[in-house]
Amino acid sequence: MIARLMPLSLIFVSALGVAQAGPTQTQADIPAVLQTLQTGDSKARKSAAEQLAIAAPSKSICDAFSAIADKLSDSDSGVRTWVAGILLECVISDPALASLAARQRTALLSGLSSPDPTERVMMLRLVVSLGDPLAGEFQSRVFELLHDPDRKVRLIAVSAVQLYKPLPSEVVMALDSMIENKDDDRGAAAQTLGEMKISDPRTIGLLETALQDKDRYVRQEAVRALMEIGHPAGHAVSALRVLANDPKTDDMLKKLANDAINAIQQ
Repeated sequence: MIARLMPLSLIFVSALGVAQAGPTQTQADIPAVLQTLQTGDSKARKSAAEQLAIAAPSKSICDAFSAIADKLSDSDSGVRTWVAGILLECVISDPALASLAARQRTALLSGLSSPDPTERVMMLRLVVSLGDPLAGEFQSRVFELLHDPDRKVRLIAVSAVQLYKPLPSEVVMALDSMIENKDDDRGAAAQTLGEMKISDPRTIGLLETALQDKDRYVRQEAVRALMEIGHPAGHAVSALRVLANDPKTDDMLKKLANDAINAIQQ
């Protein structure tokens, strides 16, 4: 889920707005930096967390996972954000660490409600990476983030709801509304509805309408969604044929539309 939103190498650059460090910084004296993270003032802790985040997931950093995870409760938002990024890299590198991060339930839930959207982004990424250990416990908060004022948070939340099966009707309606209201995130919403194989007639009707969306990405994800839904999306076959036969449709999307027709009619 995370990978389709942003490559890992770009997480810190995009979410935190910094340039990636060169070899000298990433090869810092890890034990000393870890010590600073635990004992320095807020500025020093933030700098230490930044260095560790950029160097993660090296073994020496992930071996200190529990001590680093405790800093999810740090008083400084910047430290908490960088620490969430460190833990995310380590969990992706070694999924067995997820259970250790899941112990920080209070800090994670607090981070999802942070006033800082960058912290919310990174905490949500971390929660998603933990998967089942936190799924039920964090369900309502993740659903709330579908309406977050920050688009990056919403985009991750749209993908994150796939942790919860079956989706409650109010979540399906929220995703439907993104398509109906031509929200900027409607392409991601269509993708999630397809991956969750939502076969509600309202959803299928909105996906059918989205086949004519002005945005090529939205049209593509609507086609993919209908293909994933399969036979229940039979009513959309005519609209798919129109898209496939439109001379303005590019060859790749034409093929995808024909593949969707075949999948639905099987």
